[in-house]
Amino acid sequence: MKKYNSNEIHVGMHIDDPDQLSKIYDTWIIMTKDIDKEGYTIGFIGAEPTEESDKLFKHPAGVCPVYNSSEELDEDVEFID
Repeated sequence: MKKYNSNEIHVGMHIDDPDQLSKIYDTWIIMTKDIDKEGYTIGFIGAEPTEESDKLFKHPAGVCPVYNSSEELDEDVEFID
């Protein structure tokens, strides 16, 4: 399954699996669950949640927030003196 970067996604875009967004860091992506088909639709992209993104949580089928912190990448780095 294709993994997207931040330049390839936009509000209104269909995503089959949240894991497709695993290469995007330090960006909030709020997706709504599609009612009539499998997957999600991106409803918000931003540096932090806003009133606009909060409104998506009222979606009848549910939401899927995605946030991958770049700080977690530093945990895999081993420093040797």
